[in-house]
Amino acid sequence: MANADSAYGFKYKHRLSGAPCPPLHDVLLGTSAAFAKGDPMNWNAAGYLDILSTVTASPAYIAAQDVPSTVTVGTTKARMLPILPDMVFQVQCSGTPTRATYMGGVVDIEGSTGVYECNENASTNDTLRIIGYADVTGQTDEGANAQVLVVFNKTCFGTGLSA
Repeated sequence: MANADSAYGFKYKHRLSGAPCPPLHDVLLGTSAAFAKGDPMNWNAAGYLDILSTVTASPAYIAAQDVPSTVTVGTTKARMLPILPDMVFQVQCSGTPTRATYMGGVVDIEGSTGVYECNENASTNDTLRIIGYADVTGQTDEGANAQVLVVFNKTCFGTGLSA
């Protein structure tokens, strides 16, 4: 059975250290643009949280909710999950990852709000490290759009696992 192509951004799974999930933060928004639960976020030049402006940036948070219905920039807060270096997330690959080629490797993020994915075919920015396949019922591990487990190799709170 083929894997479903249903990108959703990043879903928190656990921490490698065994520590509990950090608490959600209420963070001031610097955008009224749409964002979705699971989107990577970072700070803009004004010091407010914004959707990841470029996939080359080091993200700070994963959105823990969809954008509020009304946003006043610099006043409205949204619930965010800080990305710490030992946090494991589940995400869909945009292509067809193979165990021999991609496990343990550093790769990039691609996509846009609501549909961010792991780009297993690119390692220009090295934002993510693939650490395994997600346990998804009916998934063909090495098939197109496989769900993988990743850690963020680069976050504003530090770097992840070294090679």
